[in-house]
Amino acid sequence: MNENMQPKKVESVLKGVRDWGYRERVLTLVSEGDWTAKDAEWNYLDVPHLNEVHSQARTETFFYGHQCTSSVLNQKVGPFEFLSVLTIYASGPNELSYSSSIGPILLIVQSKWQDIGINRARVETIYHIFAPTIFRWTLKLVEKILKRNYFILMSEDLPLRERKGKLRKQGFSFKHDNSPHSFLDSRNIATNNVVLPKEISEQNYKLSISSLTDGQSYFLGSDDINGLRLEKNGSQILLGPRMCMHEGACLDEVKLDSQTLRCPWHGRKIRMFATIQIEPTSPTEVSPGLIISQTHSELTIKWLPLNKL
Repeated sequence: MNENMQPKKVESVLKGVRDWGYRERVLTLVSEGDWTAKDAEWNYLDVPHLNEVHSQARTETFFYGHQCTSSVLNQKVGPFEFLSVLTIYASGPNELSYSSSIGPILLIVQSKWQDIGINRARVETIYHIFAPTIFRWTLKLVEKILKRNYFILMSEDLPLRERKGKLRKQGFSFKHDNSPHSFLDSRNIATNNVVLPKEISEQNYKLSISSLTDGQSYFLGSDDINGLRLEKNGSQILLGPRMCMHEGACLDEVKLDSQTLRCPWHGRKIRMFATIQIEPTSPTEVSPGLIISQTHSELTIKWLPLNKL
C-alpha cells in the first residue's frame, strides 16, 4: 500500500467534529516510568503483542503500513464485547493518534511520549469523547469505562517497557534506538532486535545432579542472555535461554513444551539450546559457546553467550 499520503492534523479533525455540533468530553491520563521514549514508541507501534499480552482486546488487522494501521477491534467491557474499526497513524514526532466509534460514540485519542530523564519517560494520552446531543448523558459513563480499561491496559503494557528499561540499565540496547519503529516492521518476530552489552563474560555454573527434580525448571545466573534455563527429563538434561532475543522478553514464566519455549510477548517459538545425557563426560561443546562436563554427582557448565548469537 502506498503511504505517500498527507494526513490531516488531529486538531483540524477535532475542530471539524466540534463544528458539527457534537458534545465533547476530554480525559487525560499519564504513565511514567523507568524506560525510554523509544520503549514507549516501540510499545505503541508493536502490533503482534496486542493479541498475546492484552486480556481485554483482540484485533484482526486490515492492513499494516510503516506509519499507519487499521484493524477490527473486539473490546471487552466487563461481561460485554464490542466491535469497532480502529485506525492508528503517526500524527507527529513522538505521537500517535487513534480513531474509533462504537454506536453513537466517537473516540479520537492522542498518545504523546517524551524522555524526562536518563532511562525515564512519560506518556500522555488524551481521549476526546464525542456524542450527539441526545446521547450526551453517555459521556461520563464512557469516561469511566475508558479509565478502567486504561489501567488494565497499563497493567499489561508497562511491564514490557519496564523490562526494556531494566535491560538498558544492564548495558543492553535495541536496534531501533536510532531509527523509527514501524507497524509494518513489527510483524517480523523472527528478527533479533536486542543489542548486547559491549562486554560479555564467560559464565560458570556447577550443580549437584542428585538435587535436580524431574520436570522442574532451574534458572542459572541472570534473567538475560547471560543466564541459562535447565530442566531434567528422566535421564536427560535440557538447557536453554532465559531471554528472547527478539525484543528482550523474560522467558522464566513460560512452560517448556516439547523442548520449546513460546515468547509471552509475541508468540515466537524458541528451541532449547541442547539436550544432554546424564553420564560422566569430559568437557564437550554441546552447542556454540556451551561447554558441559559431568562427574557421577556434578554438572559443570561454561557458557559464553556471544558464541551462540
